[in-house]
Amino acid sequence: MSAQKIFIWYSDKDEDLAEILGTHLATLRHYGFIDKIWYSHDISAGTERQQEISNRLNDADFILLLISAYFLSEFGSHSQGDMRQAFEQHKRGEAHIIPILLRYCDYEITDFSKLQILPINHKPVTAWRDRNQAFNEVVTEIYKLVRRSK
Repeated sequence: MSAQKIFIWYSDKDEDLAEILGTHLATLRHYGFIDKIWYSHDISAGTERQQEISNRLNDADFILLLISAYFLSEFGSHSQGDMRQAFEQHKRGEAHIIPILLRYCDYEITDFSKLQILPINHKPVTAWRDRNQAFNEVVTEIYKLVRRSK
């Protein structure tokens, strides 16, 4: 059984929510279900950004897309290079794309709308009275997928 690698892709305007999600995923990492968590904005100075993202996508077993209007305005097109790469990996079964709805936005018109979005009730994380409850539901679903993939 090998631990899974996760790439969390988000807009810099959603960094606070990405960090909270990472905190919730830490238990899965602690118990060996996840080996590595990469963040799309955690790239060292002097590193070629596009190449580093491409490398991380290639290595990822799960690609978490943190969906908001900010994300869609930056990365919302399936035709963009990195997004195209992610969808190709997903189609080949090399990685799982999991969209996570952070904020209300028109994601239904995107390529992500074909994929099951989390939270399952399609209520954005920021609309929950208790965001920790929302992230707990998200991580519970990710845990189920990670266990099946091991």
